[in-house]
Amino acid sequence: MSSKKSGRVGRPRPSRRRTPKRRRFRQYHIIIPTHYNDGTPVEADVLRVTDAEIVGICKGYTRIRGEGEWVTSPVEGNRNFWIDVPDTKATATFFRVYKLILKVRFKQEEIYMTSRPVSYVPTFRFD
Repeated sequence: MSSKKSGRVGRPRPSRRRTPKRRRFRQYHIIIPTHYNDGTPVEADVLRVTDAEIVGICKGYTRIRGEGEWVTSPVEGNRNFWIDVPDTKATATFFRVYKLILKVRFKQEEIYMTSRPVSYVPTFRFD
């Protein structure tokens, strides 16, 4: 018995273009207090250092002033940061460590931080 290769003879195979793999991103939301737990305002320098760190590490952020209230405390001011970064184990580890740094820096029992996957909306190309 002779073995034959299956497939079409004499016709080129259609090229299978591989679409480039999209990088996965994650968005972190961090709420930073503007007052310490004892009610004292956080110093402007402490807030500036935090802003500079986030820009230096993540290349940018969106920040919105806000306010929140806990069952055990009155309404307080805060700063909400949204940061989009590559979704990697290293990034996740960084933010877990950074959360501890922020807890100590802002003298808080807890720093509220969440993350979620994000997808960028592509722009139409007209070429």
